[in-house]
Amino acid sequence: MASMKYDLPLLDYKTRFSLWQEKTAAEFWLKLESICMSKDLTSKMHIKMKLFSHKLQESGSVLNHISVFKEIVADLVSMDVQFDDEDLGLLLLCSLPSSYAIFRDTIFLSRDELTLAEVYEALQNREKMKCMVRGRSEQRTYNDSNDRDKSQSRGRSKPRGKKFCKYCKKKNHFIEECWKLQNKEKRKYDGKASVVTSADNSDSGDCLVVFAGCVASHDEWILDTACSFHICINRDWFSSYKSVQNGDVVRMGDDNPRGIMGIGSVQIKTHDGMTRTLKDARHIPGMARNLISLSTLDSEGYKYSGSGGVVKVSKGSLVYMIGDMNSANLYVLRGSTLHGSVTAAAVSKDEPKWKVMIERQTEKEVKVLRTDNGGEFCSDAFDDYCRKEGIVRHHTIPYTPQQNGVAEHMNRTIISKARCMLSNARMNKRFWAEAANTACYLINRSPSISLNKKTPIEVWSEQVENTLEPATYTEAVVSRDREKWISAMHEEMQSLEKNGTWELVHLPKQKKPVRIKWIFKRKEALQCASTDEDVEYMSRVLYSSAIDFLMYAMVCSRPDLSHAMSLVSRYMANPGKEHWKAVQWIFRYLRGTADACLKFGRTDKGLVGYVDSDFAADLDKRRSLTGYVFTIGSCAVSWKATLQPIVAQSTTEAEYMAIAEACKESVWLKGLFAKLCGVDSCINLFCDSQSAICLTKDQMFHERTKYIDIKYHYVRDVVAQGKLKVCKISTHDNPADMMTKPVPVAKFELCSSLVGIVV
Repeated sequence: MASMKYDLPLLDYKTRFSLWQEKTAAEFWLKLESICMSKDLTSKMHIKMKLFSHKLQESGSVLNHISVFKEIVADLVSMDVQFDDEDLGLLLLCSLPSSYAIFRDTIFLSRDELTLAEVYEALQNREKMKCMVRGRSEQRTYNDSNDRDKSQSRGRSKPRGKKFCKYCKKKNHFIEECWKLQNKEKRKYDGKASVVTSADNSDSGDCLVVFAGCVASHDEWILDTACSFHICINRDWFSSYKSVQNGDVVRMGDDNPRGIMGIGSVQIKTHDGMTRTLKDARHIPGMARNLISLSTLDSEGYKYSGSGGVVKVSKGSLVYMIGDMNSANLYVLRGSTLHGSVTAAAVSKDEPKWKVMIERQTEKEVKVLRTDNGGEFCSDAFDDYCRKEGIVRHHTIPYTPQQNGVAEHMNRTIISKARCMLSNARMNKRFWAEAANTACYLINRSPSISLNKKTPIEVWSEQVENTLEPATYTEAVVSRDREKWISAMHEEMQSLEKNGTWELVHLPKQKKPVRIKWIFKRKEALQCASTDEDVEYMSRVLYSSAIDFLMYAMVCSRPDLSHAMSLVSRYMANPGKEHWKAVQWIFRYLRGTADACLKFGRTDKGLVGYVDSDFAADLDKRRSLTGYVFTIGSCAVSWKATLQPIVAQSTTEAEYMAIAEACKESVWLKGLFAKLCGVDSCINLFCDSQSAICLTKDQMFHERTKYIDIKYHYVRDVVAQGKLKVCKISTHDNPADMMTKPVPVAKFELCSSLVGIVV
C-alpha cells in the first residue's frame, strides 16, 4: 500500500501538528472538521457575533467586505445555522457606513422584496461606477497638471489650466476628447455629423455633438455623452422658463450660429411612468433634436452604462432613464415629454390671493402644506412666505410620491381625463390647458365615493347645485338661463296666436276657467337628442319611419315591392349607410312608377295562387325566402314575402315549406270567397318545383324527407280533401318569382303584369 503524503502549507502550526498523526484521508478530514467546523453552541455564537459585528469602514474596500461577509455566511450554513435571505440582505446593508445612507434608503424604497443577491449586485455595480468616475477624474487631473507645467515652461503669456487639443489645435477639449480624431472613420458613412461648438463670446458650454445623418424627429430625446447641457427645441415643453438676454449662441460645424433663447426646466415621463425633471435646459429652436447631456447627469451623481444597444442612467441601484440605440447609432430615450402648460404641479404668482380666498370662503386657515422637493415648491421666496404666514411645510422623501398620494392621484386623474378628451376629439396638444380646465370642471361636478357620493362643489359650497328645469314661472325668470326661458315663452305665444289655437271670449257665468301652466324642458340637438346615443337612436327612428311608409304602400297596392321590403326591413335595429341607400333606391322607383295600380281583368278565373321560394339566400341566418301571391280575375288580392322560420336543408324542403305557408292562406281565402260569391271550388296553387309537388301528394315518409316538421304536412290533408290542387308551372311564367329573388327588368315587368299591376 502506497504511503499518503499531505501538503499543508496553508494551515497554521497547531493545526498541522494535530493532523500529523492521521494515517488515512478519512481520518484526516474528520480530524480537520472537528477542529475547524465544530457545531457546538460556543462555535455558533462566535460566528454569529462575528457576523453581527462585521462593519465596513469609510475607506474600506466594498469587494473585500462582501467576500468576508460571504465567508461568514458560508461558515454558518456549514454549521446548520439558517438565516432568511431578506435578513442577510438587511444585515449587509446595516454593515455599511453612514456615507451609504442614500444608497441604503434607495434599496429599501425601490423594492417590494429584498434578497441578498440583489444587495450583492447593487454594491458591486456601485463600486464599478465609482472606480470609473475616479479613473476619469484622475485622468483629467493628470492632463491638467501636464498642461499647466508645459504652459509655465513656455511663459506666462498663455492661460493656465485651459483645455487644448494638440490634434485640431482648438481649445476647450483634450486630444482624447477630440471629435475629429475619434470620428475619422465615422465620416465615411453617408450621414454627416454636425459639431455644435460654443461661440467665442459665450461661456455656456464646451462642445455639443449632434448626428444629422438621418431624418430629424422633434419629439425624441437623444442621450448624448458629449453634450455640455440639456437642449430642448420646443418652448411649450418648459415647465419653468427664463429668457436669455445676453445673446449666447452655439455655432454649428458649418459655422452656422444658433441662439440660446432661454433656460428652464423640462419634465419628461420615463419608461417606468415616473416624471423626471431636466434642470437648466437650454432652449435652442434651430436644433434638429432634443438632447439630454449625460455629462450633466454625471455631475449630479447619476451613473450611466451601456451594453447590447441599451444605455441606462442610474443612481445607486435605481434606473432612472433608458435609451435604445436606433439605426443611426443614437441612444433614444424610452419615454415622452410632458407638455409644460399642463404640468399639474405648476405654481402661479397668485398664492397670496388664493390663500386669502380659501380662508375667507371656508373660515379656516391653511396650517400645513405638503409638497415634494420640486424647485417650484422650494424657492427661497416661497419658503419665506410660508414662514411669514405660519404655514408648516412637509416635504416628502425624494422619489417617494406615495407620501403625497392625494395630490399625485388627483394630478394623474386630471391628466388622464385631459388626454382622453383630446384623443376622442382628435384635437392638437396645444389645447391641453382647455382640456385640463374641462377635466377639473367635470371632476368638481361628479359624485365621489370618498365624499359619500357627493360632488366636490357641493361639499365646498355646502349647497346642492340645481341642474333641474324650473318648476314654475317664477323659478324660470330668476334662474341663470332666464333670458333663454323668456325668449322661448315669447316664441311659444307667437306660435299659438299665429295658428289660431284659441279665441278670446267672455267667461260664462258660474263657470270656472281651466288652469294652465308653463312646462319648462330643455331640448337640445336633433329631435331632443342630447347625447351621441340619442342621436344614433333618432337616426334609427328616421330609418324605421321610412320603412313604415314603404310597408304601407307595399301592403295596400304594390306587390312588386315585396322582395325589396323583405330585405331592407331586416336591419331596422341597426341600419347602416348601405341600407339607407337601398331605401332611397326604393323611393326613387316609387317616384318613377307613381301611377302604377292594380287592375282587375274581365276573366272568369277564380281564386288562383302562385308560390315560390329561394334557397338560403339570406347570408346572415342562411334561411330561405317564401313568396306567394293570390289573384282573382288576374289581379292580386293577397301576397306575402317573408323569411322561413327555420333553415331548410334542401331546395325541396324550402319549396315544400313555402307551399305549406301558401296553403294556410288559400284555406282562409277559399272560405272568404265562398261566403262572398257562393262558390266553393278547388283552388289551384302553382309551383315550379316538381319534387315539392310530389311530396304534397305522397303520404309516405321517405328517408330524405322524414326530418321535415309535422306542421308542414298539413298541406297533405288539404290536398287529400280536395280543397287545394298543387300544379306545376314554368319558372318563367311564375309571377311569385319576383317576390323571392332579384330578376331582370323584362322578367320583372312580366311578373308585374301577371298580377294585375299596370302603369
